[in-house]
Amino acid sequence: MLTILEKVMFLRHIPLFSHTRMENLARVASIAQEVEFRKGEVIFRNNDPCDAIYFILHGAVRLHRDDVDIFIVSDKESFGELEVLSNEPRFVMATALEDVSALKISNEEFFDVLADNISIAQDILRLLVGRIKVLMENSRLSLVFWLKDDNEEVGRE
Repeated sequence: MLTILEKVMFLRHIPLFSHTRMENLARVASIAQEVEFRKGEVIFRNNDPCDAIYFILHGAVRLHRDDVDIFIVSDKESFGELEVLSNEPRFVMATALEDVSALKISNEEFFDVLADNISIAQDILRLLVGRIKVLMENSRLSLVFWLKDDNEEVGRE
């Protein structure tokens, strides 16, 4: 079991908390629960109620919808932020790709921390904008490849 200090030292390396002062990180660390997931274990499913955000200590998690990978997150990364912020059901399924150790913070506690620390809210926006850019680029590339394949099919007919 990690001490508060060990949790703080870990959290300061999470992009979401890159501009957070140490005393605020101590508050976040005090509400973070340690959780473990085994390889192949489903952490949450698409349309599950959103109850928490996760920060990976060790391991990797596949975020996917049906058979389509959305993101793979691993050490010192977080997941579940989007649904927490939108207060909507889970958009994706999360499955442990290997044994995972993580910190978990409930929605209510996370919103309490956000209310007291605007820099965390700003970091969340930066993180989400970065993920949206990746998704847009992947979508654009997928469309280009689909159009290319479709064009080749038409040429063969």
